[in-house]
This record gives sequence, C-alpha cells and structure tokens, in this order.
Amino acid sequence: MRIRLGRFIRFGLSFLALASLASAQITTGAIRGTVTDTTGALMPKVKVQATSLATAQSFSVDSSGAGVYLLGNLPIGNYKLEAQLSGFAPFATEPVRVETANTTTIDIVMQVGSAQQTITVESTAVPLLQTDTAELSTVMEGKMILDLPLDIGGKTTSGAGSGRRQIEMFLFLTPGITGDGWSKHVLGSPMHTNQTIIDGIPFAPQESPGYMAPTAPPFESVEEFKFATTMYSAQVGRGIGISNYSIKSGTNQFHGDAEWFLRNDKLDARGFFNATKNPIRQNEFAFRVGGPVIRNRTFFFVSWQQFWKRGGVNTALGTSTIPTTDFGKGDYSQLKDASGALIPIFDPATTASDGKGSFVRTAFPGNIIPANRIDRSQRNCSP
Repeated sequence: MRIRLGRFIRFGLSFLALASLASAQITTGAIRGTVTDTTGALMPKVKVQATSLATAQSFSVDSSGAGVYLLGNLPIGNYKLEAQLSGFAPFATEPVRVETANTTTIDIVMQVGSAQQTITVESTAVPLLQTDTAELSTVMEGKMILDLPLDIGGKTTSGAGSGRRQIEMFLFLTPGITGDGWSKHVLGSPMHTNQTIIDGIPFAPQESPGYMAPTAPPFESVEEFKFATTMYSAQVGRGIGISNYSIKSGTNQFHGDAEWFLRNDKLDARGFFNATKNPIRQNEFAFRVGGPVIRNRTFFFVSWQQFWKRGGVNTALGTSTIPTTDFGKGDYSQLKDASGALIPIFDPATTASDGKGSFVRTAFPGNIIPANRIDRSQRNCSP
C-alpha cells in the first residue's frame, strides 16, 4: 500500500475547498457561560473576548439581556478569556481549552474597580463535564495521542493487517467499542454502521462505512479527535457512533518534525515455536511543517507520509491462490486439490432428483465449461 504525495495533496485541497461548508459545531467548539457581579446579579452588555494563545486570533460577543454569552465556531485549542465593562475591573483567565464539538462553560464574576485593575483567575478550564448536552463521548487530545502506545493499525481478529500506524486504533479506548479496525461495533451495533468526520467533512467509503485504514490521515497530523457513542446531535447523526477528527493547523510559530518508522525481520528474533522468520520490510516516512503566512491572520500546515511494505506469508491466513487465464475462459481442467485430484465443476443444467430427496448434477466433460454457456459479458475476461 502506498500513499502518494499527489493523492494526499488532492485530499488536503478537498478539505480547503469544503471547509467553509462544515457546520460550526461539527469540528469546532464553543465557550459559554453567565456574567454576574459579586452579588450574583446578571449583567448584560458585557464584552467577552476569547483570544487564541497559538494564533492570536480574537472572537468577541456581548452578553445578552439575561447575562449569558456564547462564543461559538471556535477552532480547537487554548484561549485567553477576557471580559470588560465600564466601572468594573477587567476579568481574565487562561488557558481555557476548547475541544472538538464540545462546549466549555466559564462563568464570569465582575468586580467593581478601575480599568487599570485586572482580575485574573489562574486556572486551566477543561470541559470535564458537558452540562448542555446528554451526549456520551470521549475526546483524545493531541498530547495523549502522541504519548500513548499505538497498536499497529489495520489488525483484525484474523491476524491480518496493513502494518501502518492507524489513528483509529485509539477508538477502542472509548467505552462501548469492541472489535477491530475493520469490524468495529459500537454498543453492540453491526459492523460498518458508524460514521467518520474529518475536519467537518463526512468520510464514508461506500463499501465499508467507518473503515478508514487505507486512506486515513497521517497519524501525527491529527490534533485531536472525539468519538461519540450515543445521544449526539442530529446534525452529525447518520451512523451508530461518530468519530470526529480535527487536523492540525499552523500557528504564529514555525513547527515541524519528521520520522522514519522501520520494521525489518533482520532486527527481530525468531519466535520460540517458529522454525524460521517470515520476511518483512516496512518503511514509513513522514514529515509535517506549519507556521504563519501573515502573523495573526493566515497560517499553513503541510503533512506528508509514504508507506512501503514487503512481507512473507501471513501464517494466520495461510496461502492464497488467484485464478489462471484458463480459468477465466472456463477451462478448469487443471483445478486440483492438495492431493492432485481433480475438483469437478458441475453443470447446473443437469440438476435432477436422485429419488432419495436430494439432487445430483453431472460434471462438465473434461472440467471445461463450453463457451456458449458463459455469459457474453464474461467471455475472454482475465481473472
């Protein structure tokens, strides 16, 4: 399997072209709360501003007549939250964490004072409990993704796997998810019934919804992801379980890294019960770089990954064969079992009762299907 640069570039451009169509609360987050004075009275028309600590981008809103404010459509990350009103000391707190498709609640208490006096609350606000939704979900932050050990992705119960590092393997840390990368079951649901969203864009392979191993974004390019198992919003609900990925973006500082992930049987020990070692050559190259184009306004982020793998026989699956050219033409005269005996191909047109409640058929002469018995659309087709 190879992820080519051109394909990934097209993949990234698709995100850029469709990003404006994504619903605000699908991938972004929000900060909300009430504004009161020291007596508990609700305060309207207080200017509340959230400033990103990574990009210096600011978002502001005035509290409503009921003293409630809501800063929506915020890119995920850490923010400095401030509030100002004439006659009151400015309020400030940081860092306030905004997570994927989550709302962080911060209640603001304004104190009488001058503009030169700022009331600063030193705390880390993380939305540990969602009070405005009944959704059950788990958020995996970027630091957790990089620090936790990662199972080699694509592995299935049969033992097969692509060998790539797959971000979706972290989904199994969410309560209620069982199975493997290919056949995930959410709260006992059938396989291929969950939905994947990447930067607000639904990602749904037609033949296997929810399975993303062949075309998953590079592992280290994911900022964080959220998996909702039940009671999620109708705006994202087209499956049983929603995995929501947020891709990293550039900041006011240049950052970059690169890695080479190597697997080689020359470096591995032979299994205790194995007479030999299966050959395997796996190389995974990747790099990422991001930074400002125009500070505080425009940013860029690029991620690239290349994967090569060569391996021997998968002992869990055994060996496999493919049809020969003769088979494609209806000639099965060489179709034999392990002992060398011919495996007969029976003619369905000869089906007849054996008089004992069962049916029998006659094999094609020479184990060759006549050309006039093969559908025209299938004649001379290579296997």
